[in-house]
Amino acid sequence: MRSALVLPALPLPSLRISTPPRSLPTTEQSIRRQRIARTLVYSFLVAVAIVYIFPFVIAVVTAFKTEPNATADPLSLVPSPATTTAFHQLYKDQDFLLWVKNSMIVTLSVTFLRVFLPLSLPGVLAGCTMVFVLCLGFYITPELLGGGRTVMVSMLVSRNVELYNQFGAASAVAVVLLLSVLAIFFVVSRFISLDRILGQK
Repeated sequence: MRSALVLPALPLPSLRISTPPRSLPTTEQSIRRQRIARTLVYSFLVAVAIVYIFPFVIAVVTAFKTEPNATADPLSLVPSPATTTAFHQLYKDQDFLLWVKNSMIVTLSVTFLRVFLPLSLPGVLAGCTMVFVLCLGFYITPELLGGGRTVMVSMLVSRNVELYNQFGAASAVAVVLLLSVLAIFFVVSRFISLDRILGQK
């Protein structure tokens, strides 16, 4: 019997569509794009600024117009004729200084006394208490800055122990210092809680 002749399968040619490589933008092109984008952004910001500033400019210019001119042409940017009659009427016929006093002095003082001071007083009191209590225990800093001439309570305790060996006197002074600190905390706790002083709340 004759054996069948088997031919090897030939690979079909694959169809590949070659795309041209993309050219990367050069430095000049990127700089040009950045300039265009920056110009557009600045133009938009200038337009927004003009929209916001235009009413203020109109108000300032209208203050120097006469009454008929302001009524006939309210959006004109050039007052013709320019006059200061409105300012003379403001100072002569009205209580302008009283308005200034009520707006600036009375309002600011009342706002400070009724809003800012009550809100900031607990923090100020807590800070002063902590700094004062910590300063009661300092003896290195006053010793260095005062040159030994300024004696504080903690320095007195240290001298009674180190120089004079009077432990009884040092203990008595330490007890007085401790009771003073406790009394200060007790008085301050009547106005502000100790948790806020110690920073727990």
